[in-house]
Amino acid sequence: NKMRKAGLILKAFADGADSKNAYVVVNSPEDVPVIVKAITNLEVDAEHILRADGVGESAVLKKFDRKRSVFLGSLPRRVTESDIRWVLWDAGEVDAVRIVRDKKTQDCKGFAFARFKERKSVKAALNLWDLRIHGKYIRVTKVEDEEGGNDAGRPKKLKPEVEKRIMLKQQQRQRAKAKKQREFVEQAKAAGLRTSKKKAPKVKRKVLATAGR
Repeated sequence: NKMRKAGLILKAFADGADSKNAYVVVNSPEDVPVIVKAITNLEVDAEHILRADGVGESAVLKKFDRKRSVFLGSLPRRVTESDIRWVLWDAGEVDAVRIVRDKKTQDCKGFAFARFKERKSVKAALNLWDLRIHGKYIRVTKVEDEEGGNDAGRPKKLKPEVEKRIMLKQQQRQRAKAKKQREFVEQAKAAGLRTSKKKAPKVKRKVLATAGR
Protein backbone atom coordinates (compact mmCIF):
# COMPACT_ATOMS: atom_id res chain seq x y z
CA ASN A 1 0.00 0.00 0.00
CA LYS A 2 1.63 3.26 -1.19
CA MET A 3 -0.12 5.40 1.43
CA ARG A 4 1.18 3.22 4.26
CA LYS A 5 4.74 3.26 2.87
CA ALA A 6 4.63 7.05 2.54
CA GLY A 7 3.28 7.38 6.05
CA LEU A 8 6.09 5.22 7.40
CA ILE A 9 8.77 7.22 5.58
CA LEU A 10 7.33 10.54 6.71
CA LYS A 11 6.49 9.12 10.15
CA ALA A 12 2.99 10.52 9.73
CA PHE A 13 1.06 8.07 11.87
CA ALA A 14 -2.66 8.35 12.55
CA ASP A 15 -3.61 10.39 15.60
CA GLY A 16 -4.96 8.32 18.46
CA ALA A 17 -3.72 5.03 16.98
CA ASP A 18 -3.06 2.60 19.80
CA SER A 19 -1.17 -0.05 17.85
CA LYS A 20 1.22 -0.36 14.91
CA ASN A 21 1.93 -3.13 12.42
CA ALA A 22 5.30 -4.23 11.08
CA TYR A 23 6.61 -6.88 8.68
CA VAL A 24 9.70 -9.02 9.24
CA VAL A 25 11.37 -11.14 6.54
CA VAL A 26 12.76 -14.45 7.82
CA ASN A 27 15.20 -16.90 6.26
CA SER A 28 12.73 -19.64 5.37
CA PRO A 29 8.98 -20.46 5.51
CA GLU A 30 9.72 -23.05 8.20
CA ASP A 31 10.85 -20.26 10.53
CA VAL A 32 7.45 -18.52 10.46
CA PRO A 33 5.49 -20.80 12.85
CA VAL A 34 8.47 -20.97 15.23
CA ILE A 35 8.73 -17.17 15.49
CA VAL A 36 4.94 -16.74 15.70
CA LYS A 37 4.74 -19.16 18.62
CA ALA A 38 7.69 -17.51 20.38
CA ILE A 39 6.39 -13.92 20.41
CA THR A 40 2.58 -14.20 20.23
CA ASN A 41 0.92 -12.94 23.44
CA LEU A 42 4.23 -11.55 24.68
CA GLU A 43 3.36 -8.73 27.09
CA VAL A 44 5.08 -5.48 26.13
CA ASP A 45 3.53 -3.34 28.85
CA ALA A 46 0.32 -3.12 30.87
CA GLU A 47 -1.78 -2.31 27.81
CA HIS A 48 -0.01 -3.90 24.83
CA ILE A 49 0.45 -7.56 23.89
CA LEU A 50 2.27 -8.66 20.76
CA ARG A 51 0.32 -10.56 18.12
CA ALA A 52 2.25 -12.31 15.36
CA ASP A 53 0.98 -14.10 12.27
CA GLY A 54 2.20 -15.25 8.90
CA VAL A 55 1.36 -13.50 5.61
CA GLY A 56 -0.70 -15.03 2.80
CA GLU A 57 -0.86 -18.82 3.00
CA SER A 58 1.07 -18.78 6.28
CA ALA A 59 -1.62 -16.72 8.03
CA VAL A 60 -3.50 -18.61 10.76
CA LEU A 61 -5.52 -15.81 12.37
CA LYS A 62 -7.85 -15.33 9.40
CA LYS A 63 -10.17 -17.94 10.88
CA PHE A 64 -10.87 -18.38 14.57
CA ASP A 65 -11.85 -21.61 16.28
CA ARG A 66 -15.60 -21.11 16.67
CA LYS A 67 -15.75 -23.17 19.88
CA ARG A 68 -13.21 -20.93 21.61
CA SER A 69 -14.37 -17.59 20.21
CA VAL A 70 -17.05 -14.95 20.73
CA PHE A 71 -18.41 -12.19 18.51
CA LEU A 72 -18.44 -8.62 19.85
CA GLY A 73 -20.81 -6.09 18.33
CA SER A 74 -21.74 -2.41 18.75
CA LEU A 75 -18.09 -1.51 19.31
CA PRO A 76 -16.85 2.10 19.19
CA ARG A 77 -14.75 3.18 16.21
CA ARG A 78 -11.59 3.67 18.28
CA VAL A 79 -11.71 0.34 20.13
CA THR A 80 -8.35 -1.39 20.72
CA GLU A 81 -7.30 -4.97 21.37
CA SER A 82 -6.45 -3.95 24.91
CA ASP A 83 -10.03 -2.70 25.44
CA ILE A 84 -11.45 -6.06 24.35
CA ARG A 85 -9.05 -8.11 26.43
CA TRP A 86 -9.87 -5.98 29.47
CA VAL A 87 -13.67 -6.12 29.11
CA LEU A 88 -13.54 -9.95 28.81
CA TRP A 89 -11.05 -10.37 31.64
CA ASP A 90 -13.56 -11.93 34.04
CA ALA A 91 -14.47 -14.66 31.54
CA GLY A 92 -10.95 -15.96 30.96
CA GLU A 93 -7.67 -15.38 29.17
CA VAL A 94 -7.99 -14.08 25.61
CA ASP A 95 -5.18 -15.34 23.39
CA ALA A 96 -6.17 -13.59 20.14
CA VAL A 97 -8.28 -10.62 19.02
CA ARG A 98 -9.31 -9.68 15.48
CA ILE A 99 -10.88 -6.26 15.04
CA VAL A 100 -12.51 -5.78 11.64
CA ARG A 101 -11.46 -2.34 10.37
CA ASP A 102 -12.21 -0.07 7.46
CA LYS A 103 -9.43 -0.35 4.87
CA LYS A 104 -9.17 3.41 4.32
CA THR A 105 -9.72 4.95 7.75
CA GLN A 106 -8.58 1.94 9.84
CA ASP A 107 -11.53 2.63 12.17
CA CYS A 108 -13.35 -0.34 13.64
CA LYS A 109 -16.44 -1.32 11.63
CA GLY A 110 -18.29 -2.00 14.87
CA PHE A 111 -17.49 -5.64 15.42
CA ALA A 112 -14.64 -7.95 16.33
CA PHE A 113 -13.79 -11.51 17.36
CA ALA A 114 -12.03 -12.68 20.51
CA ARG A 115 -10.56 -16.14 20.97
CA PHE A 116 -10.09 -17.57 24.44
CA LYS A 117 -7.36 -19.91 25.59
CA GLU A 118 -9.97 -22.31 27.01
CA ARG A 119 -13.38 -23.31 25.61
CA LYS A 120 -15.14 -22.92 28.95
CA SER A 121 -14.45 -19.16 28.85
CA VAL A 122 -16.94 -18.74 25.99
CA LYS A 123 -19.90 -19.63 28.21
CA ALA A 124 -18.59 -17.32 30.93
CA ALA A 125 -18.29 -14.46 28.41
CA LEU A 126 -21.88 -14.97 27.20
CA ASN A 127 -23.07 -14.63 30.81
CA LEU A 128 -21.35 -11.26 31.30
CA TRP A 129 -23.65 -8.25 31.31
CA ASP A 130 -23.50 -4.46 31.48
CA LEU A 131 -20.35 -4.49 29.33
CA ARG A 132 -19.18 -1.11 28.07
CA ILE A 133 -16.17 0.15 26.12
CA HIS A 134 -15.50 3.89 26.10
CA GLY A 135 -18.93 4.35 27.72
CA LYS A 136 -20.76 2.48 24.94
CA TYR A 137 -22.73 -0.70 25.61
CA ILE A 138 -21.48 -3.67 23.61
CA ARG A 139 -22.93 -7.12 22.96
CA VAL A 140 -21.27 -10.51 23.11
CA THR A 141 -22.71 -13.46 21.18
CA LYS A 142 -21.70 -16.85 19.82
CA VAL A 143 -19.75 -17.11 16.57
CA GLU A 144 -22.19 -18.53 14.03
CA ASP A 145 -19.75 -19.74 11.36
CA GLU A 146 -15.98 -20.06 11.12
CA GLU A 147 -15.74 -20.11 7.33
CA GLY A 148 -15.44 -17.17 4.96
CA GLY A 149 -13.79 -13.77 5.04
CA ASN A 150 -13.84 -10.85 7.45
CA ASP A 151 -17.57 -11.09 8.06
CA ALA A 152 -17.44 -14.81 8.87
CA GLY A 153 -19.21 -15.62 12.10
CA ARG A 154 -21.00 -12.29 12.26
CA PRO A 155 -24.66 -12.68 13.30
CA LYS A 156 -27.31 -11.12 11.13
CA LYS A 157 -27.59 -7.38 11.65
CA LEU A 158 -30.51 -6.46 13.87
CA LYS A 159 -32.51 -3.26 13.99
CA PRO A 160 -31.35 -0.87 16.77
CA GLU A 161 -34.62 -1.22 18.69
CA VAL A 162 -34.48 -5.03 18.50
CA GLU A 163 -30.84 -5.07 19.58
CA LYS A 164 -31.63 -2.80 22.52
CA ARG A 165 -34.58 -4.98 23.56
CA ILE A 166 -32.41 -8.13 23.50
CA MET A 167 -29.72 -6.42 25.57
CA LEU A 168 -32.27 -5.26 28.16
CA LYS A 169 -33.70 -8.79 28.46
CA GLN A 170 -30.23 -10.20 29.00
CA GLN A 171 -29.59 -7.67 31.75
CA GLN A 172 -32.93 -8.46 33.39
CA ARG A 173 -32.15 -12.20 33.41
CA GLN A 174 -28.76 -11.58 34.96
CA ARG A 175 -30.24 -9.33 37.66
CA ALA A 176 -32.93 -11.91 38.43
CA LYS A 177 -30.30 -14.64 38.69
CA ALA A 178 -28.16 -12.51 41.03
CA LYS A 179 -31.23 -11.71 43.17
CA LYS A 180 -32.12 -15.40 43.55
CA GLN A 181 -28.57 -16.18 44.54
CA ARG A 182 -28.59 -13.47 47.23
CA GLU A 183 -31.93 -14.70 48.57
CA PHE A 184 -30.63 -18.28 48.70
CA VAL A 185 -27.55 -17.19 50.66
CA GLU A 186 -29.67 -15.18 53.13
CA GLN A 187 -32.06 -18.11 53.68
CA ALA A 188 -29.17 -20.50 54.16
CA LYS A 189 -27.57 -18.21 56.74
CA ALA A 190 -30.88 -17.84 58.59
CA ALA A 191 -31.20 -21.63 58.72
CA GLY A 192 -27.66 -21.98 60.04
CA LEU A 193 -26.40 -23.73 56.90
CA ARG A 194 -22.96 -23.35 55.39
CA THR A 195 -22.88 -21.04 52.36
CA SER A 196 -19.18 -21.30 51.62
CA LYS A 197 -18.01 -23.51 48.76
CA LYS A 198 -15.15 -24.76 50.93
CA LYS A 199 -15.46 -28.39 51.88
CA ALA A 200 -15.89 -29.22 55.52
CA PRO A 201 -12.71 -30.61 57.08
CA LYS A 202 -12.61 -34.38 57.26
CA VAL A 203 -12.70 -35.83 60.75
CA LYS A 204 -10.31 -38.67 61.26
CA ARG A 205 -11.89 -41.54 63.09
CA LYS A 206 -9.82 -44.04 65.01
CA VAL A 207 -10.92 -47.64 64.91
CA LEU A 208 -10.24 -49.76 67.96
CA ALA A 209 -9.60 -53.39 67.09
CA THR A 210 -10.07 -56.05 69.76
CA ALA A 211 -9.03 -59.66 69.61
CA GLY A 212 -11.80 -62.12 70.31
CA ARG A 213 -11.31 -64.74 72.95
